[in-house]
Amino acid sequence: MCHKNIKIISSTKEGSLIKCECGSYTFKFNNIIFEFTEHELRSFKKYLMKINVDYWENQCICNITTCRKIPIITSQGNLLLIFNRLEFEKIKKIIFPNKKSNFDLLKYKDLQLPICKN
Repeated sequence: MCHKNIKIISSTKEGSLIKCECGSYTFKFNNIIFEFTEHELRSFKKYLMKINVDYWENQCICNITTCRKIPIITSQGNLLLIFNRLEFEKIKKIIFPNKKSNFDLLKYKDLQLPICKN
């Protein structure tokens, strides 16, 4: 990324999608960073839309809701990224910022401030 005249396309607590004036895109999610050309970003979007979350959640015998079961396959043969449903939805929220999601509502655990329960 050239760090000149960047445009923030979307940003959340977990990550962001940024476009640089050189035409490259940087997608950050927690501790993962992807750099895409415009064509690669379009391909990544298509790939995300094809992933059947329900299928992958049913393939794993782990019944814990935070268990990571949803794969994003990379072109590097020895690297597979896996996410749980919430993480996957947050990735989609960054990549598709204008789409509505069921995870848009603020939850108690999302608050970083101490709360008095009185």
